[in-house]
Amino acid sequence: MSRFDPFGSVYGGEVNTHNLAASLAQRGNEVWVVHGGQSDGFRRAESGVIDVPVRALSIPIVGGVQANMTAATRLERLTSEHEIDILDMRGAGLALAASRASTRVRARVFHAVDSVRDEFLALSLGRRLRYVPVYLGLVWTEGMAIRDTDGVITDTKPVCESLRQHYPNSRSLWDVIPPGVPNRWVESVTGECDPTQFLYIGAGPRRDLQLFADALALAAKRGVRLRGVVLREDASKVRQISRKSGAVLTYLPPMSDSDLHALFGSSCAFVLPSLREAFCTPILEAATHGTPSVVSDLSTVKEFVQNGHSGYVVADRRADSWADALIKMSTDPALRSYLGRNAKDLSRKFTMDQIAKRTEDFYHRVLGRSYS
Repeated sequence: MSRFDPFGSVYGGEVNTHNLAASLAQRGNEVWVVHGGQSDGFRRAESGVIDVPVRALSIPIVGGVQANMTAATRLERLTSEHEIDILDMRGAGLALAASRASTRVRARVFHAVDSVRDEFLALSLGRRLRYVPVYLGLVWTEGMAIRDTDGVITDTKPVCESLRQHYPNSRSLWDVIPPGVPNRWVESVTGECDPTQFLYIGAGPRRDLQLFADALALAAKRGVRLRGVVLREDASKVRQISRKSGAVLTYLPPMSDSDLHALFGSSCAFVLPSLREAFCTPILEAATHGTPSVVSDLSTVKEFVQNGHSGYVVADRRADSWADALIKMSTDPALRSYLGRNAKDLSRKFTMDQIAKRTEDFYHRVLGRSYS
């Protein structure tokens, strides 16, 4: 039995971290999760994962710094009391907290969600200058994590290639392992969808709710009434955009796992108009329900959506191009069924069991290098 510590979730990714940890535990490993999210200790206890919550303030930036300082103390205590094989840092902001405990673990892995440099240049420079110090700090910790760890995992090939270009002298072992999707979702029976309903899930300034609304409004002008269901956006922003564009948008508050499961299954497609993505888990979550995606033309996204086969890749940011794709998906049942079947087949390659095995194999390869 190996002891792994997927130290994550101080900056998000709580669900993915838990699902991976639970699958690793089911494979006979002893797993701790140090996190700054809302603890679900009972659920983790059932899965065999040992829950180590960190109390995090809700104040932007300050909360992250405070969470890292607390996490560092927890890690020092954990690694002094237990022999840890792998410390898996999920996110660049965690490098400082983990470094204080680095001499007490056999090997460390940096789980890179994205290239901070690329994220900074794509979204923040010239637009949100107040975040420049934060990004510069994250670029520094990202470099420290990659230089000091024994292994690096990225979610997609483009992110891996970008990071290796930024840090050509890294001696770490590298691998590309995307997040997995729950086995029970992949195994579920695909039901009937509402051909007029399209699902949008926000993620800050990178995703373009306005473009989605404009596409829906344009479809209505062409005589095809479509509606958007919106998650993880500000409710007032959704109402304002809906009112100005004339699009039918319905805001939904945070929901349970089972309700989200049903929502994916009832939607005609998941829509991702985005400036930049490192990896978009909802694409795979939608695919498990036989729900295809309509996405922006991004290299990281096209790994998981094949244009005209398991969804549509829209080459530009014009509302009429997006409206064309949504109308095709809504009005052609045979096409919708074809795209949905292929999306479902694709999702079977990314079950949490398979991703856990690939992650465990990588951990052992890293440990083998560190031992030698």
